[in-house]
Amino acid sequence: MRLTIPLLIVVFACAALGDTVTLQPDGALSNDTHTSQEHPDTPTDDLFLCVAAPGYADGAHCMFIEFTELDAYMGATVNEAKLCIFAEHVMSPGTLQIGPCDAAWDEATLTWNTMPGVHASYQFEYVTIYRWQEIDVTGFVQNMLDGVYENHGFCLFDNGGVDEMLSTQSGETDDADYRPKLELDYTPSAVEPASWGTIKTL
Repeated sequence: MRLTIPLLIVVFACAALGDTVTLQPDGALSNDTHTSQEHPDTPTDDLFLCVAAPGYADGAHCMFIEFTELDAYMGATVNEAKLCIFAEHVMSPGTLQIGPCDAAWDEATLTWNTMPGVHASYQFEYVTIYRWQEIDVTGFVQNMLDGVYENHGFCLFDNGGVDEMLSTQSGETDDADYRPKLELDYTPSAVEPASWGTIKTL
């Protein structure tokens, strides 16, 4: 009688623990844009991104940033993930919300009336002008890499305030030093996708 026993061939990754990488939109990779409540059917194509409350002079805005390169790290353990935004203009210190987008979007066509919602969100305080704003997105990124959420990037939006406003340069700006970035400290998966062999015995 022939008995077939499945053999799991495990390939261990040799990557070191605690790797770090910085991802940035660059106009070719990823997406970033903002939407305007005052122009609800018009996509914006600017060199800056803005999130603002309805009391801001130009009305409410929502900011969207997506890092498509993040998909290369599926299965990794996220030790820390920070969304870093250079605060080029602010109205006054205040609070905003951030959450992972719950549907796909494209910067060339996104408008206030077509923008997606978020899976979840939390409030953060934003900094004063000409400083880097670091926003902890560790849990959100881990859910993306675990497949709990699809990676559709992040939405930053008003927290129900009056005149909060934060703007930064977009991925289309020539100065890469001030583009938004995602700083990822991660541990690669210890086991790569397994393959199956077969041991045949008589």
